[in-house]
Formats: sequence, C-alpha cells, structure tokens
Amino acid sequence: MITWLEPIYTKSLSLCSVFVYGATGAGKTYTMLGSPSNPGLTYRTVLELYQRVEAVREEVACEIVVSYLEVYNETVIDLIQPGKSRSALDSLP
Repeated sequence: MITWLEPIYTKSLSLCSVFVYGATGAGKTYTMLGSPSNPGLTYRTVLELYQRVEAVREEVACEIVVSYLEVYNETVIDLIQPGKSRSALDSLP
C-alpha cells in the first residue's frame, strides 16, 4: 500500500468518497483508472477494501455499496447506470 494513504484507508472503511476536479487533460482519469502496469486510485482502493473485509469477515458483517458519478456541465451522470443521469440542479430545493 502507498504509505501516505494508510491513515485515509484506515479511517474511511465506513464511508469513502473521492472527488476529482481539474481542467481537461490534467490527468483525472489516469489518476483514478491508471494503466495495467500502474493501477489508479480506484483499483487500489477497491483491492485494499476487499482485503480488509476478507480479514474481518468472520467477526464483522460488511456491506459494500458503490456509486460512480461524473458531474459535467451541471449534469450528474451515473457511470454504473447511465440511464439515471439528471441535472445537478434538479436536486436543489
């Protein structure tokens, strides 16, 4: 594991959110997805999460729920279920 991420992983097993922001071409997608030889944050986080769940599965019941969203031009795009996309403004009171 990446040493500086240890405290983040340890304290966020109950809730984990990643917000990536930047200009086009800044490397957001590469940071999250990486490459086959250098996996990104998403792969490393999921791998670590499942390893930790496996280590405690005899003592603790765990549930993993995932959402994968993109916000683009004030529209929230569900990348797991693309048909559920909606305007970010729709959720405002």
